[in-house]
Amino acid sequence: MDSAGIASTLGLYAERVITPRGSPALAGLELMTALRPPTRPVRDTATGNWVPAPNPGSLGLEPVDPAPPEAGPAHP
Repeated sequence: MDSAGIASTLGLYAERVITPRGSPALAGLELMTALRPPTRPVRDTATGNWVPAPNPGSLGLEPVDPAPPEAGPAHP
């Protein structure tokens, strides 16, 4: 591959890669948001244009119940 092709490929890779930053919680939140963004494109029936609509199951739109504790009630 020539140098221009390598530079183009590396530039495209750098645009798409998410670099973790901050705390592990922030990095996890960014990765989960990247996998399931809060909005998705939907075609408007009246105009035919694409508009953002809520994405069910994504973070930040509706409250999510916390995971149950790992230890059961018999745990001291």
